[in-house]
Amino acid sequence: MSRRTLRMASVVTLVLFGGDAGRKAEAAGPFPVRAERLSSPGRSAASEDSGEALVLNPANLGFIKAPELRWTGIRCPDTAHVGCGHAIDLSAPLPFGFGTGLRIDHVMPPEGPKGVGFPFGGYNYTWLTWGLGFHTSKRFSIGATMQWSYSPLSYTDSLFGISIGSSYRPNPYLGFALAVNDLNRSGGPASALSILDRSYMGAIAIRPTGKRAFEIGLEARYYEAPDRVHPRATLGFDIPGVGRARGDVEFDQLEKASQTNVIGTAGLELALGGLTAGGGALFGNGLGGDNVGEYITASISSQSQPGLPGRTHAVWMRIEKTPGARSHVHLLQRLWRLSERKDVAAVTLAIRAEPAGSFAHAEELADAFRVLRARGKK
Repeated sequence: MSRRTLRMASVVTLVLFGGDAGRKAEAAGPFPVRAERLSSPGRSAASEDSGEALVLNPANLGFIKAPELRWTGIRCPDTAHVGCGHAIDLSAPLPFGFGTGLRIDHVMPPEGPKGVGFPFGGYNYTWLTWGLGFHTSKRFSIGATMQWSYSPLSYTDSLFGISIGSSYRPNPYLGFALAVNDLNRSGGPASALSILDRSYMGAIAIRPTGKRAFEIGLEARYYEAPDRVHPRATLGFDIPGVGRARGDVEFDQLEKASQTNVIGTAGLELALGGLTAGGGALFGNGLGGDNVGEYITASISSQSQPGLPGRTHAVWMRIEKTPGARSHVHLLQRLWRLSERKDVAAVTLAIRAEPAGSFAHAEELADAFRVLRARGKK
């Protein structure tokens, strides 16, 4: 079928079925049909500082600390929820407080039941997203993304959206986020199928211990065209010696008990140094006959993540002569760096001369060894 024929068929479908098509689409699955990018299972829009910020909250790009390359694949059964397929993103920090990311989403909508309930079922389309974030301080960041779509079907071809966001983290225990997605695309009542309508998001991340090890996220997203709010909750916690468990649940029409729809995920991500790999399940009503889908993800980063224990070794150092002022500073800096390295289990200092030229230097050296011990080095 030619591209021109596809466009004509799309126009005829919209003219003939109008708003009824939109209602059938929404009834066919747990959420209205939209040209969405892939979701981010178990990740919070208020705290996720990776390439996933490109679809969650672009402001978090400003908090990225290390380059990362990530791939995610999501398989969905026959459902109107179309955020399934493959995504790959590359993110990195930039000088002067900036951070950036580039992402490609190859969305593969399921065939679904025949009819207008699945207007682009079976027709794959691709999103290209670029984003930039900037943190004005350790507590506040802003960011924006631009995304373009490419597809053989006119419904999902040549779409363009601009999204903006902000993040505020007043302390280690709380994080807040606000974002407007596709702010240049007003759905309005005429857009029966809500292909790409404007939405507004607010989120909060809570870390009861003040650390990443345990985190609860609460979000709400309002879509203009269908006039609906989607609440979402996320949960993430580290499993010592393994990696991180993640989960989330999202609702539609929560105020109508008899019509409430839900989609959730639960998964585990293993980590070894800067490498991570994992996956999990999707579940919910309207997800097809088996009510289950799957996702897989893997990443490589220059920053290590808590997870599987790697190989460790001991470092041996020798002092042949009493260090001068400059050598003393270099010695302290080396000991501090060793205290932060997870692959170092022990430090041996062989002394062949006085290790310090003054009482003050001796105290500084002793403090460096106290830091080593406090961080578990023998």
